[in-house]
Amino acid sequence: MIHVRKIAGLLLVLALVFPLSASARGDLSAQRLVEGCTEVVTLYKARERSRLLAGQLSSMQQAVQAGYCIGVVQYYKSSNYCNRDWYEVATRIAMTEQLTGQSHFGLLRNACE
Repeated sequence: MIHVRKIAGLLLVLALVFPLSASARGDLSAQRLVEGCTEVVTLYKARERSRLLAGQLSSMQQAVQAGYCIGVVQYYKSSNYCNRDWYEVATRIAMTEQLTGQSHFGLLRNACE
């Protein structure tokens, strides 16, 4: 019973980190990536200020959004040339202001340059 819950939880996390639907590949996906990376930056800044673990300062939704960003950035770095630290890539993505016509791949490529 416990193993089934762990597997179901892992599958849910993988589905959130690596969306397969076509609609997730467009502007919606880019927006989701920016929101997730913004959460990463916010959580790490909050952690530095209060000296607590980031997980203690975040809601489940914030943690999922941050996890999405971290997972996508690390996956991109593992399969593409990107010489930057994952946190630096996340910070650069979070600072993105104009998303019109950009895909999440474009955001990742620009953040790695």
